[in-house]
Amino acid sequence: MGKTFPHFWGIKTFLKWILLIHLGLLSTLIHAVEIQPRDSLHSGVVKEGDFTIFPQNRLGNGLYRNGTLMASEADQQIIGSQPILGIESIVYLFRDVNGQEGLGLVNGINEGTGRLKKVGEEFYEFSNYEIGYQRIFRILQGKVVPVLEKLRTASGVTLSNTHAVFYHITESSNSSDNLTNSNPGWNYKFRLHLTRLGQPQLVSLYQISIVDQSPKPKLSWKNEFELIHRKKDGSEEIYNLQKISPQMF
Repeated sequence: MGKTFPHFWGIKTFLKWILLIHLGLLSTLIHAVEIQPRDSLHSGVVKEGDFTIFPQNRLGNGLYRNGTLMASEADQQIIGSQPILGIESIVYLFRDVNGQEGLGLVNGINEGTGRLKKVGEEFYEFSNYEIGYQRIFRILQGKVVPVLEKLRTASGVTLSNTHAVFYHITESSNSSDNLTNSNPGWNYKFRLHLTRLGQPQLVSLYQISIVDQSPKPKLSWKNEFELIHRKKDGSEEIYNLQKISPQMF
């Protein structure tokens, strides 16, 4: 029995050291959290559905989904997020070191490579041809806003100084002659949509039906009211959008 007594004290000493190390680590973790104090501008954690932004209003913060880090950049402050309807990819809103806002993209697993194209200061076009999705997003009043998010073929943002138009494909058909196999190709029909820059109002221009052999019709503004559609065959059509939708001007 006498030989086991020192052995007992050895175990007790070992456990005491383990406890001290644990307390030291806990103190370090608490200190690390307190380095970024909370105040009226830094509430710590921002919850947005399945997404979490932490820490709030800090450069280099992260966007998390169910505890998994999805996005983080040292020179960006993530301030919002928007899942892309129907797929796993995510668009997020950030503010850079100069205070400028922009959108970033996290591609979903097994969804290939999607891309974001910036159009002006307000609009972004998302495209992923591997899974057949095209969407439009805009930064409006400090938020990332999906534009007609149920459309899978939204594209073609075309800007004037005050307005933006874009389109989606409503119909596509093979234009080849089934008997002679002549004139191979496709015809596409498009619906135009119109909005004012910086304003949430949007109208669909049902009075206009654009037809083209290209899935990306060439549109441009002739002046502040008129839009030009240049066809693949070189011809042009001009639409006076003020007459079609006067409430938007």
